[in-house]
Amino acid sequence: MNYLQFANYFKNFSVFNTNPKYYMKKLLLSICLLSTVGAFAQQSNKEAVAIMEQKGYFGHFGYQLDEIHNINVNYAITPRVPTNEIQLTLHTPEPRPLSLVIEDMNGNAKLTWKPQQAVYLHETKVDVSALPAGKYKYVIMWADKNAFEIPFEKK
Repeated sequence: MNYLQFANYFKNFSVFNTNPKYYMKKLLLSICLLSTVGAFAQQSNKEAVAIMEQKGYFGHFGYQLDEIHNINVNYAITPRVPTNEIQLTLHTPEPRPLSLVIEDMNGNAKLTWKPQQAVYLHETKVDVSALPAGKYKYVIMWADKNAFEIPFEKK
């Protein structure tokens, strides 16, 4: 392709095009492309969340420290239906006194996990093989006070 062919090819893409239809077509094309990409990304995100929810419990909650301050606690507990052990992750921006209690549906503590010291990231495996099959709830504790509950079933 020589220079003249190249110039003729791009003459319709002039920056100084005064035809309003030209700009309207470009605008509509851009909107269509962006909305398609956005819809695809949103669908992919929904699929990823659905896959994560099948594998376990993931989320966050806010813990009220006082009238003014609230702190975010992120958690992940896998697998969704435990048999022998669970993988527990608790994360806060600063070291905090978090622990986990597994209670039956009547509120009786069946198993307790407490770290040796307060840190901002707890990642551990907890043995739940001694629990009989049934319905329970994970209770995330903050300084020995109930902060958040997640019901689950053990097989």
